[in-house]
Amino acid sequence: MVLTIRLNDVLRDAIQRPVRDLVTRPTGVAIRNRIRQAMDATPHPTARLDFGDVGLLDFSCADEVVAKLLRDTGDDRYLVLSDLDDSQADAVDAVLERQDLAVVAVLRDGTAVLLGAVSQECRTAFLA
Repeated sequence: MVLTIRLNDVLRDAIQRPVRDLVTRPTGVAIRNRIRQAMDATPHPTARLDFGDVGLLDFSCADEVVAKLLRDTGDDRYLVLSDLDDSQADAVDAVLERQDLAVVAVLRDGTAVLLGAVSQECRTAFLA
């Protein structure tokens, strides 16, 4: 089973006002902490971060939410990103590439992609 975390709901709860954009490092820290709490509270090894109702994702939030979660997630936990638009995927890809990290993501059109530091051989195998 997969734990699904709707980032827009977490954002709204953390900020206490209706916003859609994941921007600023402090916002990213607050979101990551809430995601970590949800992941720690479930026996499910896989968490799916749903970006569906999120607007803008800046580089600082991509770093705080995605990259730091990936670094902190142990070998017995998995993270998948879903429903990203192209600009969100670009931000995550750039941040992960710089930090030599990678993640599987499903874009809004349903296409599964690898984001981050992935060799061409791995990309080819993934697409096959």
